[in-house]
Amino acid sequence: MLDVSLTRQEMQGFCSTAASAYDGATLEHEATAKRRALAVLARQPDERLFEVAFGTGFSFTKQVKASGAANAVAVDLSPGMLATARAALAEAGVERPPLGLADARMLTFADESFDCVFNSSMIDLIPTDEIATVVPSSGACCGAAAGSRWLT
Repeated sequence: MLDVSLTRQEMQGFCSTAASAYDGATLEHEATAKRRALAVLARQPDERLFEVAFGTGFSFTKQVKASGAANAVAVDLSPGMLATARAALAEAGVERPPLGLADARMLTFADESFDCVFNSSMIDLIPTDEIATVVPSSGACCGAAAGSRWLT
């Protein structure tokens, strides 16, 4: 994990401010890596999915549209990203999307609550040891990082 000197409130403010313009500014550089990572993850409809730091909802919307909202949960630190993701999911026809506000450094999910975990663009900023507890060793963790082709 990179050592980022922003406080939780500063990160929330930054992400909330950037939310409405984020995809327009970054998607050209990130979309291919996100799509490849989603293909590698290949979530099945019955698998319990956890997406951490869902951002604008780009990846989560694709996953929910492809394999359903049942057993899917996504969290982000930013109220602005939450609002943007809810709008994206509503536009995609997903009613009452399973989204919430949470800090990836303080997850409240029980160990092994999910079969797969996904993250895009924040994998280097979130504590992977915390995230690893929510998926069993037989599960899948997959992420896409900006500037890379893809990570698994």
